[in-house]
Amino acid sequence: MPLCESFAGIFEPGADTGHHTHGLGYVVVPMTDCHFLIEEENGSRHVDVAQGMPYRRDAGISHNVVNGGSKPMSFIEIEYK
Repeated sequence: MPLCESFAGIFEPGADTGHHTHGLGYVVVPMTDCHFLIEEENGSRHVDVAQGMPYRRDAGISHNVVNGGSKPMSFIEIEYK
């Protein structure tokens, strides 16, 4: 069984990941400046993350992530045990 799984994506403005729940902790590495619109059960919020500035979240996060910017954005997501 792998120790981690990864996903890389390019999202056009307005494109989204679809609602999902993370079963594992994860790290996101923005490959471009990212202007996230995070849609969660209790509302939405905008989060801007600069290219190359990784961040980590715990397992259990449930959300839809939308490109809230005016340019394509790209990031790599790594889920880990």
